[in-house]
Amino acid sequence: MSENHAISPALQPTSVPEDSEHYLRSKTEIVSILKDIQESRVPAALFYGGGQSMMTAVLKVSAVKELIYLDCNINEELNEQVEASKKLTFVSNLRSVKVQFSIPRIEIALLDDEPAFVLKLPKAIVRLQRREFYRIPTPTLDPVICTIPLPDGSSIKATVADISAGGIGLLGTPEEMSPLEQTKSYENCQLALPGAETVLVNLQARDIFNITLKNNVEKRRAGMQFLKMTNHTQSTIQRYIMKLEMERRIKEKGSKWD
Repeated sequence: MSENHAISPALQPTSVPEDSEHYLRSKTEIVSILKDIQESRVPAALFYGGGQSMMTAVLKVSAVKELIYLDCNINEELNEQVEASKKLTFVSNLRSVKVQFSIPRIEIALLDDEPAFVLKLPKAIVRLQRREFYRIPTPTLDPVICTIPLPDGSSIKATVADISAGGIGLLGTPEEMSPLEQTKSYENCQLALPGAETVLVNLQARDIFNITLKNNVEKRRAGMQFLKMTNHTQSTIQRYIMKLEMERRIKEKGSKWD
């Protein structure tokens, strides 16, 4: 049984549109990839309960029964919470390829007389090369701030932890981020880019979950996808990303001479 540790950024869910070309729907290929994850013994993460997460691993893949067995937690109460969840997301990373899929439910069963999670083989999985889901971290000293207006007239002001051409990752306390709802869209959000103009973007909340930082402080992370950006807004964001990338390379080059 696995213990519960902080989830690595490489194992955090990625927002992928349902019509994306990155979805794989061949049963034979899905089974092959999941068996490869099992045999390679790479770690995986299971997200459940609208924001909770735990580490796991693939124990067995049955192509005949169309079932997957996952390692459960040493904490039985946590396992029961997972079993009671209505939507779960599995994420693993095999040779720099992220493998991700969602399922409606999971059950606790016995595998070789030991408790394990069992779930049905997914109809589709997402495969993403590192370059396709890479997001560049934003500075902590000069942070990017995103203000999201809410229907009741209030707003959420959250720090942007990372940014890509396709979206942003927001980070805040669970209390601050609690109004955000998964799959819901938010219009006219203000994205304040340091050294650049503030742009208006439409966002959709794709993945919302809690993470535990190295100092044991719990935060809530929300993966937000950009929707219908204007060419001007897209260019502004792309220029800011290029600026961050250039600063990162200069820093790395300088550190080699320290």
